[in-house]
Amino acid sequence: MELRVSDIPVPKNVTLLEDADELVVKIVHKRELKVEEEIPAAEAAVPAEGEAVAEGEAPAAEEAETEE
Repeated sequence: MELRVSDIPVPKNVTLLEDADELVVKIVHKRELKVEEEIPAAEAAVPAEGEAVAEGEAPAAEEAETEE
């Protein structure tokens, strides 16, 4: 949507100094950017139940108890 000087109602005794085709305001619809939710690194590092623990990583607390 655009609003030009010519679209503004002006009283008869007022003289416009701008050109009638001059753009006063333009409204543009906001575009939304959809971003997929990222998994925090802490959650991504924890192996799911039944997955093997990568080398160098300590086993989860529950797994440590069952291995003893």
